[in-house]
Amino acid sequence: MLIYSLYYSQNIPYVELHFISDEYLGQKIYTLGRISRIRYSSNATFFILSNGAAELNCVIFGRPKYELSTGELVIVEGKVAKYKNRLELIVEDVR
Repeated sequence: MLIYSLYYSQNIPYVELHFISDEYLGQKIYTLGRISRIRYSSNATFFILSNGAAELNCVIFGRPKYELSTGELVIVEGKVAKYKNRLELIVEDVR
C-alpha cells in the first residue's frame, strides 16, 4: 500500500513485474523489484529487475542519480518498450 501511495497523485499505474506485457507498450508505469544484474556503458546503465516470479530488462540512458547495487530493492518508473522483440523498461526514475 505504501508503494501505491507514493505514486497515487501522479496517476501512474503500479504493475507487478509478472503482469507487464505488450498491453503496456508505450505507457508509463512503475514497478518494484530487486536488481539482479547491472552493466554500465559509456551512455547507459542496463540492469535486470526481478521479483522471483519474473524478470524485466531495464535501461537508464545516461548515468543514474545514485549508484545502483545488485540485490537492492527498488521502485522504478518508466515507459514500457520493446527492444529486439523483448519487453524492457526505459527508466526515468529509481527510488
